[in-house]
Amino acid sequence: MADEKGGESKQVVEELPGLVTLYSDGSVVRYEPSDPHSPIYSIPPSTAATAADFSSYDISINPTTNIWARIFFPPGVTSGEPAAPFPIVLHFHGGGFCVGSPSWRMYHTAIGQFCISSGAIWVSVAYRLAPESRLPAGFLDCQEAFDWLRQLRNLQQPDDSPAALLRRLGDFGRVFLAGDSAGGNFAYHVVLQSTREGTTHSQAFRVRGLLLLHPGFIREERSESERNGSERALVDIDSVEVGARMALPAGETKDYFLLNPAVPNAREAALPPSLVFIGGEDIFRDRQAEFCGKMAEEGQAVEVVRQEGMGHCFFLNEKFRSSAEAVDLLERVVAFIRCTET
Repeated sequence: MADEKGGESKQVVEELPGLVTLYSDGSVVRYEPSDPHSPIYSIPPSTAATAADFSSYDISINPTTNIWARIFFPPGVTSGEPAAPFPIVLHFHGGGFCVGSPSWRMYHTAIGQFCISSGAIWVSVAYRLAPESRLPAGFLDCQEAFDWLRQLRNLQQPDDSPAALLRRLGDFGRVFLAGDSAGGNFAYHVVLQSTREGTTHSQAFRVRGLLLLHPGFIREERSESERNGSERALVDIDSVEVGARMALPAGETKDYFLLNPAVPNAREAALPPSLVFIGGEDIFRDRQAEFCGKMAEEGQAVEVVRQEGMGHCFFLNEKFRSSAEAVDLLERVVAFIRCTET
């Protein structure tokens, strides 16, 4: 198609409607909702905390690559600064490797609730997104965020900075990694790589557990749950395919390691205990179940919670946030953090 000047106009190559469009000239357009009530509307951190609510602050991890994080502190922490240290949860958001942010209303709300209920400090990471930065860029950012957290005790930070507060109040011997959807893929691989490198356990730093909330595991061959997705799945396979094409490195298929994870034998690399949530209507459920089966076969400690009738990451959806299943998920996350503290 020619433009008004006789040249070739750019064409849409891939698109997630209302979120991101990739054009034939390599340019990318991202869309920001104007409705402040939209679940993907970016909201500022909640620095003015009350005794009953969490507080949150944005910090830079790497200004060169623009990796940043939103730190969520439990109620009363920033004002009273109690002596007891708090567990730390390093969280990676979902979005098919192409969209998402800790500042999105749905994440700010959900992570804030996790923070309040668990009594832990949550650090939600904003990593580079595809298609501007194809995989493995996002994973490398998550690994860098993990290394930043691990080394934070030795980093110089202004005394009044959120990072300094995290350093003072966080218990680095009780660290958890968590991720939903594509963020679950990142969380698993960060733990896997760090376990192989021997950086998950030390005298001053220890990863106690891994929380995978509907991880976005997938292979080139479609599973039955992908072929027969319903409206209750809350995500459709066509959107997943578009996201994969925008995110994968040139020449790679959906068998890429970040999408289709390998599981080591526990004698080779004993991962920390894992809690995996599966939605009974999630199109990823077959691959998630396969992954959990591999974990058990290889001697890894894994607990699986399957919630029938629930779609992909339903707990982020305002429609289901007060459902019995969302309450159950929250309670199980809290129990997992508390029972693996010791």
